[in-house]
Amino acid sequence: MEKPLVSIVVISYNSAKTIVETLNSIREQTYSPLELIVSDDASADETVAIARAWLNENRSRFVRTNLVVAEKNGGISANLNRGIAETQGEFLKTIAADDILLPSCIECNVRFMREYPNAQIVFSKVREFSIVATGEKKLAAQPAPVCPPPFFEMSAEEQHDILLAGCADVCAPSSFARRKLFTKHPYTPYYTAMEDWPKWLELTAAGIKLFFMNEETVLYRIGGNSVSSTAEKTFYSPRFMDSRKLFYLMELRRELVERNMKKLKARYDREFLRYDLTMALLGNRETALNSFLRHIISRFLKIFIR
Repeated sequence: MEKPLVSIVVISYNSAKTIVETLNSIREQTYSPLELIVSDDASADETVAIARAWLNENRSRFVRTNLVVAEKNGGISANLNRGIAETQGEFLKTIAADDILLPSCIECNVRFMREYPNAQIVFSKVREFSIVATGEKKLAAQPAPVCPPPFFEMSAEEQHDILLAGCADVCAPSSFARRKLFTKHPYTPYYTAMEDWPKWLELTAAGIKLFFMNEETVLYRIGGNSVSSTAEKTFYSPRFMDSRKLFYLMELRRELVERNMKKLKARYDREFLRYDLTMALLGNRETALNSFLRHIISRFLKIFIR
């Protein structure tokens, strides 16, 4: 049977120190044929030049390569859409330019999708890593936690309700999908720093079940420039929380109201009001005094917002 073309989209932004390792991990995949698209979000460092040189040197490994560069920074979701628009494969794998694909990542995912032809998107295990002071890679002892097995055995509707409550850890870096799924359901560009949670809710609301493959496929970098990582001695990553709050106000809150989910709505109202107060009153500075005051804020909100 002819092997399907898999499109890999690497999204980069100021990734000059890490993108070569990411690209090398793609080159070393046990699977062929591959198409490789690098989508850069207007990096201010040498990312584009490094990516262009690497693609020129390794072009023969791939059926097709392309480098797409934005004129101005637009965030994660827009960067993903830009890269995906350039793809032609049957299947799609996206990865950030600081993460690493394990050698059998694509091969395992293609095998799974052929075994489960009704699956539109599948997730798998990832192992977190960080770079220590010596420059060496430190791997987590175990793969990152994933949703308990019942989640992936549920229907799309049941999965949607779990995701609605924020009670499912669906690891975006491991996602592997049929490409047409994301041409039909592109990422929402104005959620610039949080692409995954809105997307999984959108897909499950459309009746698309999320599948799971019990294989370890990706090394996921923690720390560094991750948008969800907080700076030292701060409570929040403002970019991430602003996107999360925007999604709540524009979409999530309306669904909670329509479905009369008052307790869940109150929980999110408290979360984002606490965020606003922490930023306005405490300057997002994590000190012993501010931690105590933030606790008082939380208790106050829990009493008055139910």
